[in-house]
Amino acid sequence: MNTALLLSLGLAVLCCFRKFKFKKILSGAVKVFSSSSGKTYYVDPVQLSCSCSDWKKCRAGFSQDDPRRLCKHLINSCVGQDKIPTSLSLYDEALHRFYDNGWEIPADEVIKKVDSPQGEIAYFKDCEDDVWYNVCFQGKRYGWLKEQNCWCECTPENVKDVLYRAINGVPDD
Repeated sequence: MNTALLLSLGLAVLCCFRKFKFKKILSGAVKVFSSSSGKTYYVDPVQLSCSCSDWKKCRAGFSQDDPRRLCKHLINSCVGQDKIPTSLSLYDEALHRFYDNGWEIPADEVIKKVDSPQGEIAYFKDCEDDVWYNVCFQGKRYGWLKEQNCWCECTPENVKDVLYRAINGVPDD
């Protein structure tokens, strides 16, 4: 074989090897150091996976559009870098609240979803206060006292009606 051919074959093999390593790096996995445990975990914000035991044991079974899939390392990675996947855009503001408070949505939390003519609505109990619910609609989070049907003061009147009707199964007029 001539030198030029060997050189081009060598470069091709080197390029293939580098492409493979490059793809692995581009797959999205990043190292995350946990200050609470002192361990390093591998988080993939694209696949929404983590190497921590919480994710492996409790969260891996949830779909990519379910916020219970996110362990605290994924919340820190996705929300902390403002890279919330579109599959979780319904929960955008709620995830920011959880990130700001160092919380995660408990894996055993029940999330109820309902459809309305204006879009999907999801609601679940708040981590901080068991009587309040997080109601997620169009990327916003609203606080709701279910038993009293009372909304937090930041909820616009037109949104209160949409949410109330959808959650309680009241048909639109």
